[in-house]
Amino acid sequence: EALSENNNIKLDWQAAVNDIREFEIERENSNNSWIKIGNVNTEESKTEYQYYDKQSEGEYSYRIKMKAKDGSYVYSDAAVVTVLPKEFMLYQNYPNPFNPETKIKFSIPEAKRVSIVIYNQLGEEVTKLTNQDYEAGSYDINFNASSNISSGIYFYRMEAGEFISVKK
Repeated sequence: EALSENNNIKLDWQAAVNDIREFEIERENSNNSWIKIGNVNTEESKTEYQYYDKQSEGEYSYRIKMKAKDGSYVYSDAAVVTVLPKEFMLYQNYPNPFNPETKIKFSIPEAKRVSIVIYNQLGEEVTKLTNQDYEAGSYDINFNASSNISSGIYFYRMEAGEFISVKK
């Protein structure tokens, strides 16, 4: 079992057999390969084990390599866990300046309706990028200014419940 607790991922498992010497904890990286991040040695008469991994928001996959005393090993099924954001956040777009496309990232710690609107320097609405319900998590929205939008300075404003933030 994998749970997220305050940016700590807690892995819980039980040893079903007594000939296990060691557990290796592996996490899937961005290249879709597994890397060893730690190990837990077995103890006599102990059947329940835990491992903690501190991570920032995102989705992570873990598996356990169970190494027997005779040198053989077997892998557990992968467990996927999501670490949710702790606060509302609107990030600076990237790239900035841009021509003609940029990404706008935001994070929300709970399900909310999110509105992101682009304004010109006069405060006039240029376009609405989104106005829909989102689950808790982090999101990227592309803004393409190639059609009918002249070069210049623009502002984007995010509203999600009581949270409001503006970036240039």
